[in-house]
Amino acid sequence: MKRFVVFFLILLPLLYSCNRPESNFKLVLPSPDSRIHVYFNLDNGEPYYLVYYKNKIIIDWSLLGVTLKNQIKLSEGLLFVKNKAHSNTSNDLLIDKGGLSLTDNFNEMTVFFEKKSLVKESFSIVFRAYND
Repeated sequence: MKRFVVFFLILLPLLYSCNRPESNFKLVLPSPDSRIHVYFNLDNGEPYYLVYYKNKIIIDWSLLGVTLKNQIKLSEGLLFVKNKAHSNTSNDLLIDKGGLSLTDNFNEMTVFFEKKSLVKESFSIVFRAYND
């Protein structure tokens, strides 16, 4: 039952994200054991995140973003396009692009964005929430 609730919490924003790009959006990613929660908030195109551990804030709302060499700021003017979610159990082996293998339980959420500028920029941010 607990897995169903976690899956539903991850699936709900995914279903909601089938709309057009938005400059305001909120998502929550719980860890498999629900002790850690990563909150993501796109507020008027600015991305913020917050992390709870055992119902205590360990990272308060912080601006998320970088400025690239070509002076494109990925901390403002963003539009939420879609998101996808994935859960990994210890029975699964995930190997990332750099060859790092992960076998711990975690939930993962990828958020896709567009940025309005002279050239349309698209990018994604991957969040992972592990057990303790």
